[in-house]
Amino acid sequence: RELLSNWAKSKLQLQLTSDGEAEVGSVLENPTAPLKYKRFDDLYSYLEHELESSSVQEYLQHLLHSEAVNCGIVENLRLEDIKGKQKPADPRITMELRHKQVKENRLRRQKALELQRQEKALRKAILCEAKLQIQEEDRRKALKAKKEEEEIRREMVKLRKEMAEKRQTMAEAWRM
Repeated sequence: RELLSNWAKSKLQLQLTSDGEAEVGSVLENPTAPLKYKRFDDLYSYLEHELESSSVQEYLQHLLHSEAVNCGIVENLRLEDIKGKQKPADPRITMELRHKQVKENRLRRQKALELQRQEKALRKAILCEAKLQIQEEDRRKALKAKKEEEEIRREMVKLRKEMAEKRQTMAEAWRM
């Protein structure tokens, strides 16, 4: 048992020195007399408890030495704080700036609405022009068709007259 206890102490001492702990002596020195363990299970539970305790201590040391917040985040927060402090303290200046922003926004909206109206009017004018061109084209086609029809009627009347005259001359020629 003493051999096992010495081995555990040396193992613990090596582990603590490798971690850079300064309190190796205080951890290893037991204020009480060396414990005599009656069973192996008692020794094992004691060593397990010591191991868990040292693991917790190591993790806490790691957390203490690690950086909690990224330097960039801290810098951004500091810059935002500085910007916040640079705001004008006079409410009149703030009010004037707000009025100016409102006026600029209103002018921007009015320009956008005017542009939309102009585009809508232009589209409407183009559509009306296209309709007029289509109507004019339809009127020309109808007039052309009417003229062609009239021409065909005249031609038919002329041909009928000629045929009637030919029949007449043929009938007169037969009579003679």
